[in-house]
Amino acid sequence: MPPLGIDLRLETIPSRVRNSGVAARLTIEIDAGPEVRDVTLKLVLPEGVQTSDDPLPVRPFALPGGARRQWGTMLYARQTGTHAVQVEATYRIGDGDIIQTRQATLLRAGGMAEGRHHVGAWEVMAVPIEDGPR
Repeated sequence: MPPLGIDLRLETIPSRVRNSGVAARLTIEIDAGPEVRDVTLKLVLPEGVQTSDDPLPVRPFALPGGARRQWGTMLYARQTGTHAVQVEATYRIGDGDIIQTRQATLLRAGGMAEGRHHVGAWEVMAVPIEDGPR
């Protein structure tokens, strides 16, 4: 298990759509494997995405082994498209080493083509062209 796991979840709120944008609830959850100290978290938002507030702690904190913490906030994307929402974490492990990591998820605001969207990929239905011209 890694020293610190970060899980990001987005839930689009259809009734909160404003000015051709989209609103979504972001949930940030961290899990400590072994004890970690001096944990700092930073929410990194792309241009065009705003938050109602920054829910993350301002001061560094410690997390005992096996502990879990969770925060939530609303995000608003004013422009259509795909926006990478990131959380950057810096922390100290037992031997004193400092580790920096980043986790991201995608906020999709309208204008997406039909199909299934995976992280970094786009999947659409295809039709074989066996009988087509060659």
